[in-house]
Amino acid sequence: MTTSGIAIRAGALAMGLGLIGVGPAAPGADRPKADRVAEGRELFLREWTPNDPRSPHGDGLGPVFNDSSCVGCHNAGGSGGGGPSSKNVDIVTAVFNGSRPQVVGQGQAVAAPPPGYLQRAAMSLLGISGPGRQPSGIQLSPPPAPRPDTSKLVEAHAGFRTARSVVLHKSSVDPGYEAWRLTMTGGSQFAPEMATLANLDPESRAEAEMAQIRNLEKMGPNMRAQVTIGDFELVHSQRNPTALFGAGPIDSIPDAAIEAAALVKYPDFPEVAGRVARQKDGRIGRFGWKAQTPTLNDFVLTACAVELGLEVPGHPQGGLPKPSLRTATQTACKVELAVDGSIQPHAKSILEAAPLDLTAEQCASLESYIRDLPTPIELNRADKDVEAGRALFARVGCATCHSARLGDVEGIYSDMLIHDMGQELGDTGSYTPFVPGSDDPDFIDPPISETVAQAQDEDQETPVRPAKKPKTGPATRQEWRTPPLWGVRDSSPYLHDGRAPTLERAIVHHGGQGERSAKAYFALTPRERMQVQAFLKSLAAPAEGPGYARR
Repeated sequence: MTTSGIAIRAGALAMGLGLIGVGPAAPGADRPKADRVAEGRELFLREWTPNDPRSPHGDGLGPVFNDSSCVGCHNAGGSGGGGPSSKNVDIVTAVFNGSRPQVVGQGQAVAAPPPGYLQRAAMSLLGISGPGRQPSGIQLSPPPAPRPDTSKLVEAHAGFRTARSVVLHKSSVDPGYEAWRLTMTGGSQFAPEMATLANLDPESRAEAEMAQIRNLEKMGPNMRAQVTIGDFELVHSQRNPTALFGAGPIDSIPDAAIEAAALVKYPDFPEVAGRVARQKDGRIGRFGWKAQTPTLNDFVLTACAVELGLEVPGHPQGGLPKPSLRTATQTACKVELAVDGSIQPHAKSILEAAPLDLTAEQCASLESYIRDLPTPIELNRADKDVEAGRALFARVGCATCHSARLGDVEGIYSDMLIHDMGQELGDTGSYTPFVPGSDDPDFIDPPISETVAQAQDEDQETPVRPAKKPKTGPATRQEWRTPPLWGVRDSSPYLHDGRAPTLERAIVHHGGQGERSAKAYFALTPRERMQVQAFLKSLAAPAEGPGYARR
């Protein structure tokens, strides 16, 4: 890790330098397309290492990362496909569990506490004789709920200083990271002390790390013990890597086509009402399970920064989430870091440019390769069972969301809208890696309808209020982008966390706006259900083409 490598991970500084992304006039656009795609393919297949010599000025892989290459997670059906559940991104969400005054939501009423002496005096002066009786234009509101105390939470993971959900990376260049990670998943009984592990001699550290791996295997991938930190519970969730086939056509769909799809009504299925995933900056989301990413450029650069820990223009790499995890190189840096990992104000003035692991031109080449990935294909279109299955797919209502055409893109089988899929699939909305130097917004916990009551196991007895769908804005817990079905035959496992190993299991979990269609599918005869599956399995990953690598 270079001095400047730890110095520039402040998103605000990157924005101040104008490093907001490749932009419409991408560097290297004047190069022949074949050259850009070939370079992008090499970058997509490249295996990165810490302090990689191919990194122009940065530190290569890490300091935290989920895999060492793009193709490591995107390889189902060929390079650019989806990934198995073992490649899922781990997310940890802090949910407030303490007692505090109830926050009054829209359309809710709560009994006000008896007025005190000073309040009664003020009411008398204003001519208010009692609760509920007040002159026109005067409204007494209950005091706002206090901000939850996040000090212990931030001490455990500095990312909670700015976000409610953060990526819990699978790996790190720091030898003490795995032990710390176990404490965040409830497996601390298997982990030696971080400081002890970091200070061991190489042979002893090797033995300790091997013991950790064995203990992790005993713990199992789905064993998540409840972790309590101060007034918060940690809830774990996952995201499965999505296939990138056809990303170029998806990126080219006009906003108007997506907005028009949201206006379509279905008389036979009136409960189906998708909406546009408009982000806080006004742009329409197209990529990601929550349609949280507007453009392919954003998607590519974010993946480089989050999944590989590469510093790229406008997207700073994730940092080590706990000060005690800093390596000797980091602690020797001239740039001083605060206890929470943020860059000291006086140090920001000496920072001049981000030490990039990929240049803007390289990022543009990587984007060109992904944009040029082949579009999935349809097999056996003339087969009678496939034709019958396509008709049944529409009859049971699946085609209301999974529409075959959107704008000029044929065979996508998605309306690119977000739909309420019910409480069972409810999961955290946005998530982020920890970036040192990030600004500190107000840490506001979500209302009870979006908290642990929806995220914990089905045996809990906490009542859950139905989520209220907003008219605009990013996806809520229960809303998901309609995933394009092209290539679905070769993109298992299914659903956002890969919980469904088969197409039929994926249909089972459709709730909310998709529940009636799921029931209609299971009401079909066994032969009809196999015909629907024959249609879905005709939607295959693309055949090999220029620049394409099948693994």
